[in-house]
Amino acid sequence: MLALNADYLLRLCCSAYSEGGSRSTLIVVLFLAPWVLSGAVLIPLYVDGMYRVFESWLDKCDIEMGGLLTRTLLAVSFFPQACLLLIMTVAVSCVYLMRRETYSLDVCGERIRAPVDVCLASFATILLYAPAFLAMLLTTEGYTGCEIGDDERCAIADGLYTVALWCMFTKSWLLPLCWAACADTRACLRQLFVETCST
Repeated sequence: MLALNADYLLRLCCSAYSEGGSRSTLIVVLFLAPWVLSGAVLIPLYVDGMYRVFESWLDKCDIEMGGLLTRTLLAVSFFPQACLLLIMTVAVSCVYLMRRETYSLDVCGERIRAPVDVCLASFATILLYAPAFLAMLLTTEGYTGCEIGDDERCAIADGLYTVALWCMFTKSWLLPLCWAACADTRACLRQLFVETCST
């Protein structure tokens, strides 16, 4: 989602982005950068956590995660990216609203279209993932004082956690509907349907 937002911004604002070679390079960088940056931050956290429970892992053949390291891993794996995605989605919307009055074409010579699909998909991703990450953060061992399902006090937390997970799963079938807001996607699907029916 970050890469799609950045691609849209660059198409509206950066003239160097229209050139073939530089555009291909930038697209590759845009798609790889989030993975590389996330890996650079999260893998050391995970390895450090595994190192700290290495003895119990060898004895029990079971990885027990919990406490501060788990909360740190969860917080770092979602909230910075979600904030950046939210900022970029708002920026995409603002740039589109400013540019559509003065320019009819982007730097690639294509007609400027409203980023409805990208914005819908971005907001759906943030809104439907946030409850699950918050529930995981709040129910990690050592934070609420109980683990999910262990006693009566945690029954409400268990229910909220289940609802949050269903929200996260809902994203999988909602995102294709968000992409259907794009005129190009609808035209492509229509063309595929026509070709399939005609053969």
